[in-house]
Amino acid sequence: KVDPQIFMAFLPHLEEHLNLLRSTQPKSSAPDDEQSIQIEHLAFLVDFIKTEHESTLKDVKSLLDIGEITFDLGWALFVRRTIMYVSCPISKVPRAVRLVRATKIPGGMRPCWNMEVEYMEYHGHEPRFGLAPLQGIDVPKFQGTMKITSLSAYPLKYHPKTEELTETLIERGKKWCGLQGVYL
Repeated sequence: KVDPQIFMAFLPHLEEHLNLLRSTQPKSSAPDDEQSIQIEHLAFLVDFIKTEHESTLKDVKSLLDIGEITFDLGWALFVRRTIMYVSCPISKVPRAVRLVRATKIPGGMRPCWNMEVEYMEYHGHEPRFGLAPLQGIDVPKFQGTMKITSLSAYPLKYHPKTEELTETLIERGKKWCGLQGVYL
């Protein structure tokens, strides 16, 4: 059984892909060609998700439009492969990481959204740079709504200065890459 939240979380990506398929479809294509069939099936799926989960999607949209979220609707933010904003646990400087998986832990001693993320790391051997896992990033359970930017991890696109932060992180990454090697 597939959790419907997965489909709702990926709905923007599905709609984007549907628009891409429609924009690249030749005007003279036959209704039974492969791309036309893909468009028909994807359009059906998108329409089904929108119809079946209309009230939940409206709730999510209204919250995201004002930059807020509830704990139970966190799945709308924590979509695999999303670039997330976190603070380094040691230096407290901003970091960008890619979300691998988010798991909702609703009960127990520490209810939270637990995240597995990956970040760019220097390995010292070929390939010198690659992705490394980072564990222990949690968004603790909260009541009511919360500003997305007050969460311990959230999609980078919600940062109030996304472009400026992105440029800073890229420059810091370039400097870090330039420091590879052994220095005496």
